[in-house]
Amino acid sequence: MAEGLSTMDMEALLGVPEYTILYWERCLPLVMPRKQFGRRQFSVADACLLLRMRHYVVEKNLNPSRASDKIVEERIHANRPEIHALHELRCEIITLYKEFVHYKNARKRPAALYEETSVHL
Repeated sequence: MAEGLSTMDMEALLGVPEYTILYWERCLPLVMPRKQFGRRQFSVADACLLLRMRHYVVEKNLNPSRASDKIVEERIHANRPEIHALHELRCEIITLYKEFVHYKNARKRPAALYEETSVHL
């Protein structure tokens, strides 16, 4: 599964609208989604960073600029094993979420095709 998370996937994961994700992307220079055919594809690392941004903005009530500074500071001083372990867990959870979404979407397609063919009979 080479593709990343779409903007819709990120909306579901973060619980914020697309325009908020785009704003946070501009505030946090570490997030660099791949753009393919005009659509953004977020990597697991991008999703981890945006989850941290959500934590600071939504739960800690920081403004996005200050939250971005905190995240960059975390990345610079991330030499403790606990921080690495937490990052690995976040990435693993996001990867599992990505696989779940892919599996869920793959299971929907045949049912939709079946419904279309049964209508024409």
